Parts: sequence; C-alpha cells; structure tokens
Amino acid sequence: MDLNKRDKDILRILNKNCREPDSNIAKKLKISKQTVSYRIKKMQESGLIKTFYTEFNLSKLGYNSYYIFIELERITNKIENEIIKKFINEENVGWIINGIGKSNIILLVYAKTFNEFEKLYSKIKNICSDYLRDANFSILTNSYKVSYRFLETDIGGLQTEKFQPIILDNEDNKLMGALSQNAREKITTISNKSGMSIDIVRYRLKKLKENKVINGFRMKLDISKLGIQWHLLFIKLQPIDEKMKKRFLNYILQQKEIYYLTSTIGNYDLIVDLQVTSSTDIRNLIFELRDKFPEVIKNFETILIFNEYKISYLPLIK
Repeated sequence: MDLNKRDKDILRILNKNCREPDSNIAKKLKISKQTVSYRIKKMQESGLIKTFYTEFNLSKLGYNSYYIFIELERITNKIENEIIKKFINEENVGWIINGIGKSNIILLVYAKTFNEFEKLYSKIKNICSDYLRDANFSILTNSYKVSYRFLETDIGGLQTEKFQPIILDNEDNKLMGALSQNAREKITTISNKSGMSIDIVRYRLKKLKENKVINGFRMKLDISKLGIQWHLLFIKLQPIDEKMKKRFLNYILQQKEIYYLTSTIGNYDLIVDLQVTSSTDIRNLIFELRDKFPEVIKNFETILIFNEYKISYLPLIK
C-alpha cells in the first residue's frame, strides 16, 4: 500500500507518542479531528497499524530479559502454529517471531532471577520437545530503539540493565495492565474499568512516567504492507575495547536500515533489526561493516522474519 503525506504525518506523531489525542494531532497538522480519526481507523483496518502498546522499563519492575532461540525439525506449518499458540499463552513470554534461518522461532522472556528463568527455559523447551533440534539463549543487556526510519531519524537509547525495582501497588498494576496492549485507551475508560477516579488515574499515570516505569507509548506497524522486509542480523564481535565497541555501535545506529539494536551476552554480542526493501540492502550493509570494521566483526548470521505473534513489555507481576 502507498502512504500519502498526510498519513505519514499522522504516523510520525503517533510514532513519538501514540497516546497523542486525535484533537492534538489535528491541531498540529491543521486538519480536522474527524480526518485524523478516519485515517487512523483506515490504517488499522488495512492492517498497517497492528497495535498500540506501552513500553515498560522492565528493570524498574525487577526483571531481566532473555532471548531464546529455538531450532525445530520435522515440523509442518500446523505444528509450528500450535507450538507458537502455546508460547503466546505464557505470560512471561513478551515477544514471539518466526522466520527462515538457523532459528525457527525467537522469544523474548522475562524473569526476576536466574532460577526463575531456568524454570521458564525448561518449560519452553518441553512445549516443543518432540520437534526440538536445538535451543540456546542470550541475556539482553542494552537496547537502542531507533524507530521507523521512513518516518523519522530520531535515535532513542534505553538502558535495560537491572536497577533497584520500585514499589508498585495493585492500582498501579491495574493501570499498567490496561495500557499494556492498548496504549491509546482513554482515561475515562480506564477509570470505569478499574474503579479509580479520573484524577487518580491521571496522577498514577504521571508518576509511572516520572519514575521511568513507562518508557513510552508505541505503535507497531506491519511493514510488509509497505513492501519492506524485516531481517535480524546477529553479530559476534572480536575481543575489542569499549571505545571501539562504542564507535561500532554508533556507526550502526546511524544506518538507514536499522530499526532496533540490542547488546547481549551469549551466542551473539549484538542483535540488529533491519528494515530493507531487498536482500541487496542487507548485503551492501554487511559488506560496508566488514570493510570499515574488519577488526571488530568475528562472524554473523541473518534471519528473514515472517511474523510477529506477540509484543508485550508487561510480564506477570508477582
């Protein structure tokens, strides 16, 4: 599908803060509120806008994040879909994708302790044990959300190392639950569903943002609707000092193909989300990185992503 300038302008505003009211968007773009509402609805109906979600700072909730890479064998599409459905129902599984590459399915899961993760990891492997060829994991340490480059070029950095958690009560949990998968939910609706007054909801939402429990309100697009492919690039680094690593990261983050980047401990050192129009773009990027940083890259792998089945930054809070 093609986006006109007005659609892109609306998406650009939603990309920065998807809780921006239609009336504010209309005022900024000097168009009617009805036009804004209509165009957002049409982009949702077309499948371009998949969801509006809230990005929580998991370290503030006391969680670490782990990627789990699953390689399956002897499967059909039906079997893979059945396995993925079981993963979706796991509350501490926050992200699920599948594709073509060494790993069939990749998960992002949340756990407060390594023992807690070990139990979850075993459960994940048991779910697909009849078809499991191999499984491994990496610990996420830092992430950098670059966002949709065809809309803007702002780079946002997010530290995801574990910090001292803050104390939340049941009312905070209710509010977070209401916003997790519907970041544009109206304050009045949250108030009615939660039993909290509108003023209390506003106050608590403000405090969650001030305490950086909430990192932002995001939208998720189905970029395939725009003829854009989604690939993951996994990079293993040579032994290098922090100065060289920072230089390498900064260079990657400036590239137009980059959507998201995470630093990890495990089989890979970096996981890079790429949004490209063809495999030639990936080849050119990899060749460029190898030429400019021959002393940095040890090896790499790529995966073509087909579908994203779940995205949630809110684990089961205990």
